[in-house]
This record gives sequence, C-alpha cells and structure tokens, in this order.
Amino acid sequence: MTKLLAFVLIAFATVVPAAPRVHTIPLYQTLEWPLGGDYPNFLAEDVAIDGSSIIVLVDKSQDEDPATRVALLYRRGTDGRWAFSRILTQVTAPRAELRAELAMRNNIAVLKIHRDIATVWEKAGSDWIQATVANGLHEPGSFAISGSRILAGSTGCEDDGIIYEKASATGSWVITGRIPPDAGVCGDTPRVVELNYDYAFIRNSPTVVRSYKKNGSALAWAADRTINLRQPSAGAIGVQRAVAVTPGNSYFRRGTDWNYAGQLVPVDFAMGTGDSYKAIYRDGVVVTGEGWDVPDHGASPYLYVPNASGGFDHVGILGAAGTFLRDYDISGKTIVAAGGTDYGFIAGEVSVYVLPSSLIAPPAIANNFDAQNVSGFALTSGSGFALAGNSSNYYFQQTVAARDTAAVYNDTDWTFFQGIEADVTPTSWDLSTSYSGVAVRYVDDNNFYFAAIRSNGDFQLGRKLNGATAILAHRALDVATLANHHINLSIWGSKLYAYVDRQNPLVVEDTSLTHGSAALVTHRARANFDNTYVKPTSSVAQFSQEYPWYVFGRELTYIGGNWQQPEAGLQQSDTSGKAFAIVPNPPIGDQAVRAVARLDSFGSTNPVSWFGLVARYVDPQNYYYLSVRSSNTLQIRKVVNGVGTVLKSVPFTVAPGDDHNYQFEVRGNELSATVGGVVLARAIDNSLTSGQVGFATYRAGASYSLVSAGQP
Repeated sequence: MTKLLAFVLIAFATVVPAAPRVHTIPLYQTLEWPLGGDYPNFLAEDVAIDGSSIIVLVDKSQDEDPATRVALLYRRGTDGRWAFSRILTQVTAPRAELRAELAMRNNIAVLKIHRDIATVWEKAGSDWIQATVANGLHEPGSFAISGSRILAGSTGCEDDGIIYEKASATGSWVITGRIPPDAGVCGDTPRVVELNYDYAFIRNSPTVVRSYKKNGSALAWAADRTINLRQPSAGAIGVQRAVAVTPGNSYFRRGTDWNYAGQLVPVDFAMGTGDSYKAIYRDGVVVTGEGWDVPDHGASPYLYVPNASGGFDHVGILGAAGTFLRDYDISGKTIVAAGGTDYGFIAGEVSVYVLPSSLIAPPAIANNFDAQNVSGFALTSGSGFALAGNSSNYYFQQTVAARDTAAVYNDTDWTFFQGIEADVTPTSWDLSTSYSGVAVRYVDDNNFYFAAIRSNGDFQLGRKLNGATAILAHRALDVATLANHHINLSIWGSKLYAYVDRQNPLVVEDTSLTHGSAALVTHRARANFDNTYVKPTSSVAQFSQEYPWYVFGRELTYIGGNWQQPEAGLQQSDTSGKAFAIVPNPPIGDQAVRAVARLDSFGSTNPVSWFGLVARYVDPQNYYYLSVRSSNTLQIRKVVNGVGTVLKSVPFTVAPGDDHNYQFEVRGNELSATVGGVVLARAIDNSLTSGQVGFATYRAGASYSLVSAGQP
C-alpha cells in the first residue's frame, strides 16, 4: 500500500538538527505461562506495568466457551528477572460477557475481566490487595489513573466518565467527580479515557476527544477544550506536560484550545511507520505501536522523547512483539508488550524490555585517519601506535610486538550497547598465540572482550579477565601477514557478536564484564588499523525497496525529472536537467544509502551529465552526493548554498546498460563511495551534519532496482 507524504521538511544546511541515533531495544525476558495444562501460547488480552509489578489479562484456553479469564500478577526479583506471583482474580463466563480493561499507576491498579464489575487493587508492601469500592465500579469503558484518582469511562448516557478517589475516613473508593455526557446524546458506546491530574479526556467519537477540568469542589467537571483528531481512530491518547499525543502520531499543545503542533516521525517513516493506533505518554517517553507497511511484518513499540525545539525525536525501536501487537505499557525504564502471530493458529507471548539509562545516545565516532587526527585515543604505556601513510590513505600503525598494546577510545564507556569495527592488517607475529583486533568493555590491560585475527589461522572471540585469557568462540580463517580483514565486534547486555569480513558471526553470552570502553588491541603483534567506527547503538534499517517487484510504504518525494516505476525499476528518463527522488524520512546524521543502479543514457558530455546517490540532503541547494559522470569519473561532491565542490574524483567508466552495486556512506565528517564492495573514493568534509537520503540525476537517464538506506 502506498501512502502520500504527510509532512514537509523546511530547513537550512547549517541549522538542520540531526535526530539522535535510534536504539534497537533487545528482548530482556519473555514471561512464562504459569498455569500449566496444554495451553502452549501466551496470547494476552491486555498488559500493564507499574514499578516492579506487571498484570496480564489472559484466558486459560483459547478454545473454550464459556472461558476462564484471569488476571496474572508478575513481580520483579532482586536479580531483575520477572516471575509469576499469583492470580489476582478470575472469572468463568460466556465469551460475550468477558472484557479486558486494565490500568496501573502510582501503586494503584484497576481491571475489568467481566462486563458487570471492575476491581481496584492497591500495592501493600510487595503484594497487591483488593480495595473496597463503594457501590462497586460498573462503568464499561477504559480506565486511567493520575495521582490518586481513577477515571472510568462510561457510555455517554448518564455520564461520559466517573472519577473515583479513596475516602480517608472509610478507606473505600468513592465517586468524587462526574464527566457530563457530551451534548446529552446516549450513544451507549464505552468511552476511551485518559487522565492527567485535574484534566480528564474523553473520546466522544472517532475524530473528537474532549477535555474536562476539575471544577473546585463541584461534582461535575467542567468542559474545557476539544482535540479534533487528524484521522479517525478508536485508540487511547497519552497526555503529559500540556501535550497530548494521539493515535496517528499527531501531537497537540494546550493553549486557548488544543492546537495541532506536529507529527511524531520515525526514522523509517518511508516504510509505512508513523501511524500508531494507541499512544502512551508516561515518564517523559511516548510509546506507540508501529510496523512497516508490508504483509506479515512484525509491529513493534516505538519510542519518542521531547526535543529542545518543542517536537519529538524518534529514539528507540523494540524487538518485534509479534505480527499483531496487541497491547503495551511503560513504567520508568521497563516496557511490557503483548503480541500474537497468526501461522494457521494463534500464538502469542508477553515480552519485557529494559531501556538504556539515557534514551539520547551519544554520537558515534568515525575515524579513517585521513583527517590525521588521533587525539581521541588513550594509548597504553609502551605501545607503538602512530599515524602512518600518506595523502592517498592514512592509517593507525602499531609497531611494537614485545608487549600487549591498546589504543582506547575516549568517552566510549557505554553500558547498553557498544560496537566497534575496523580494517585490521597484521604486519608481523611474535608468538603462535599473537593476535590483532578490536575490543569492547575495555577496563584495563587485564580486562576486556576482544575479536581478533590470530597467527594460528583463527578468528577468535575472547575474554581477558583479571589477566587470564579465555577463547569463547572461534572459527578457521585464512590468515597471512599483510592480509586485510574487516572486524566487527559488538555487545548488547551480556551477548557478544563478532564478524570478520561481515560473514559468519560468532555469538556468545558472558556476564563477566559490565562496562568499559572500545579499543584497538594487539597481543605480541604488529598491525595497521584503518576505517574505524565506534557506535553506541546498533544499525537500523530505514528504507528498503526492490523496484519494481516489491514496493511498499510511502511515495518518494520527487523534485524535477520524470520518475516512473516500469519493469526496469525506479527510472528517471528526463535528460534535460536535474532530478531528485528523496526518501521521506526525517534527517539523521550518520547514514548509508545503497542501490543497484544502471545507466540508461547520458544526455550530454558538455556540460557533464551524471547519476548517483544522495546523502544528508537538506534541500536542492544543500547535499552530498556520489556521482557517476559522463567524464568517465566517479566523484564525491557537495552542494552547499547552491555552490558545488568536488571532494574526491577517481577514474570510473560505465556504459548504458551497465548495472553496478553502489554504496554511499557518511559517518561523522567522513564520506566514502563503494562500487561492487570495493571502496573507490573517500573524502573529509564538515559542511553538512544531517539530512535525508535519496537518488539523483543530471542530464542523464538511470534506473534503480535494489535500494536501501539506514543508520550504520
């Protein structure tokens, strides 16, 4: 399905703020099904979390009618792991009479599993006890909690909502407020509600949410303002700090009315995300449920935080919680999500995720040494690290084999995720156990994890702990002195991943080291290091299409030219001027764009015509680009304020009909152009810090087939 571009980016080259790097949040724990029997799948109806407690509403069996619906309580132990505690309540009834409404906050929980009555629970020590509700709680809508109040959605016949508070004299929950019905119309539709201190929010229709304000000591809360949703929906909104986030990813600010202020735009917006059915805004984080606009792609919770400009930055994507994301909730740094998958039968699981201490990731560090700057390293005593090479290619050379050495990256002690990659060329070995490689969680000479090329012909993933070396995993590798290999090592929690030449990973789990920096290391060996990259988050795919056979998501933004999608792929056929096809994702800093591209025709050789890939695109006057030119060259160029500059030029010839796999990467101030897996050109430039990606031609016809882009 194709969606039209839903936002307009207005920016200037020198002031475009780069969105933060996006964390991919790995699964922390899957909750166990606690009730035994032959029920193999945990297909929850609703989930909620508050502090160290999770409640899950689920049926004991999917097939029975009457069915037994239960409220399961899980608690977090001192080791951080979640375990089943007990059943809070359960009911057996015809399925038509069962309900699933749940809210938890501030040591209060309110839940409904049957149509006739809801129950209120209060945390007492480490357990939960059922509270007394005077005359019972019978409202059929959803629930919300703020401070010490509960808002229950009604039907709009007598009330749109009821406010409950705990009476200090009796200890029972009593009615202290009412939300009058909108326009006095009895729609007999359970209301979806939200509560934010003295403000109540009632969804009155698929396109309208009305807010009400506590009116002194009066029972009836006063009508306040109206939020006119930008698209119909039935899901919940999230409210915090006078900002309301609604389904569809719109957000509104409270003024004289609730005024539309913008959209939450995820980094993979082009692929169909950015259209959630439910929004939660809690503890300074917005959580939405989103998925790529492609059949059977798993939906996931997406995370946003407010930024300094008054908008929101996309900062996190959780591992897929199933093809059908059913429900999710957040409390502090923990998220619980319930998902289901349909593979001819219904399966499900309840997943727990733990967020990093800061959702705003520090910047990655790129260094290919062509800027001749090695000030970002702390070198171990007696090491022989020094800048070497020439203007064609500089690298970091380690020339001492008599001792172990390390070049440790400053300010990289990241505990959530840490990754390092580098081109490593051993130049000599001193022992049969010598190695050269990269390290994570480097604490000192005696404590770190490493991935390295050994003189015995192995690629090894190892650990040095209190001076003792242990090999955790290895595989054979053709190793020769002066042979270059690209090594990639990362750690997520306690799981290590190591690649050499981007193939056949070694994966192990180890809990010995909990923090430390990234480093380049040698053990009784000499080696050269180049093209290094240290990052605090994993790679994130932002865009992927296989023109013309498998195309989904949103339309690209076309500027000039004649862009079409015939059998040849994404094709631009106008040879009279410049044409852009820009991927409508928000701007980011580090980025990689790839395409299998074919020259169809050059329209002229004077002026020189070209086709290529675009990075950090701000507008037609500001961008970087890789260009394949009719002058038989490949160039990395920039356009800043409309002025073009060649950053690097190398000989390269293509003929009409030639397909090549092109890649253009911008990491920090380093730009590289790759063709067929071989880096042909590199450049250093500081002009543009962020932007979008895309494809472009000038007086040339070209076709693009396999295309992708992402955060490296």
